[in-house]
This record gives sequence, C-alpha cells and structure tokens, in this order.
Amino acid sequence: MLSDDQRAPPTHRGPSSPRRTVGLRADRAHLALPPAILALAALLSLALACGSTDLGEQREGVATNGDIQLRYVINLPEGDSPFPVVAIGQGSGNVRIDAGPTVADVRALLDLGYATIRYDKRGLGDSGGELVGVSTANSETTIPLLASDMTAVIEAARTDSDLHFAQFGLYGSSQAAWYMTLVAADDPFIDFIVINSGGVIPVGQQVAFEQATRIDGATYTEGERAAEAYTGPPGFDPRPLLREIDIPLLYLWGDADTAMPLTPNEAELTALQAAGVNATHIIYPDAEHLLEDADYWPDVAAWLGRRP
Repeated sequence: MLSDDQRAPPTHRGPSSPRRTVGLRADRAHLALPPAILALAALLSLALACGSTDLGEQREGVATNGDIQLRYVINLPEGDSPFPVVAIGQGSGNVRIDAGPTVADVRALLDLGYATIRYDKRGLGDSGGELVGVSTANSETTIPLLASDMTAVIEAARTDSDLHFAQFGLYGSSQAAWYMTLVAADDPFIDFIVINSGGVIPVGQQVAFEQATRIDGATYTEGERAAEAYTGPPGFDPRPLLREIDIPLLYLWGDADTAMPLTPNEAELTALQAAGVNATHIIYPDAEHLLEDADYWPDVAAWLGRRP
C-alpha cells in the first residue's frame, strides 16, 4: 500500500449489494492532591513498572536484525501459561504499536486466549533504522526487509517460556499481507494467518489502483479497471508463495475499501482457492479500510474454532 503521506483524500466507491461469506490538564502549582489520591497514583506507577496494564501482563524486549534493534511488546491473556501466540504485523506509513486499531486488535486476541507480540516498525518509536515505504520499484527488496524484521522479533520472543509456539499464527493489516507471506514461507511453525484489508495481487497492480483513485481522482470502479489493465512491472508478487504455504488463510475485506481493489483481489483469491490454497475470505458490506466499523472478531473467533 502507498504510505499515508502519498495519499490524496479517498473517493467513494458507491453502493453495492450486501455480500458476506459468511484529557484533563491541571496546573500543579495550584493543585494540591489529597494523600489518598497520591497513594493511589503511586500504586498505579508501581503496577505499571511491574508490567501490569489494561492489556494484561505486558513485557518488553529488543530484537536485533542486522545493525538495527527493534522494540517489541508481549501481552499475556488471563489464565495459565503457556499461551498460544499471535504476532501482529503493521500496515504502511507512520503506524505505531499504540495506535487505536492495533490496541483494539490486541484486546480482541487476548479475549480469545492468545498472547500477542507487536513491535515498533523500523524507524518508529523505540526501534532503530529508517522508516521505509513500499513502491513497485523497490518492493522486491523492501518487502523481504520488512519480513526479516518480523522474523527477528518472532525469534527473539521464542525465548519467553510463557508463549506456546506450537500454536502460533500471524495477524496483520494492509501492507502486512505481503510480507507475512514471506515470514510464513520461511517459518514451518506458523499455523495460520489472518489478514485485515490486505490483498493477494502484486504490488504493481495495487499501486496502479491507488494512483488512480487517491492521486488522479478516478472513481473506485475506474481504479479497479486501472489495476486490472495494468501491464507494467509487477513488483513483489505474493501469489507464488501463497501457493506454497500449506496453512489456513483468512482474508477480511470491506466492500467500501478505497485503499484496495476488491474485484481483482477476489478474482485472484478465487483462482488460488481453485489451485488448492486453503484460503477463506469474508466481505463486510459498507466497511472501509481496516474494517474499523465492522464487527469482524466474532468471525475470526469462529474461524479459529474459538468463541469470544
């Protein structure tokens, strides 16, 4: 996907038939807090220092990939360890691990009994390196680089005895769909992947769509046609890897997503399914990119064989 600073305001796709497979601030110089409040604040600070948060028990670590370090965070659900694990991949742009959608996804996975691993992308937060954007021209080197970051974090987290990597999956949004295929292709212990608003078409087609709709002002339908008619360099293409990955895949898409062309992605996924790829997709009517207004976690829970 194009990074956020490359995008113009989205165009509206238009109506479609419903489809679905399936703070306060205070001046301390003028404010005297009661002793009970001060004591409570001290206890809260102590709890946070010990790793207790509203996302359950939290631990932090540092992974090394080449000459950079990547900060990662592990959150544990309630119950007895070891816990099944989901590592979370981020989408494009300046997306931090404390962003609202990411935190909501962590909570949902914790409610399902999964421990979660998330990390600051290179160049963001407490991770080193420079933030990289994906283009058609650089995608065949940048996508593997992003995959290597996720792999490095996973390998560092494997030393945590409370994580049960015999039950291990990936969850990611948007751009993460591309690099998580590489991570799974190189890691035989990954059991499943859940993709939110990420596609299966090559980078070149995706960029052609976004160029048309978000920069050139084309309608959604015109953007889909631009993607389908694109004959330039493909860039990174996940389809060969998807044919090799013998694990269940769940794609969650919105039919009002102006950042991803639904029709060509659905056509390519149908072809992959016909070729034996174990993939399921669910389309949410009127849902936009990242599905922030869609109630998709019950479907994820059902697909995983669990209940919220």
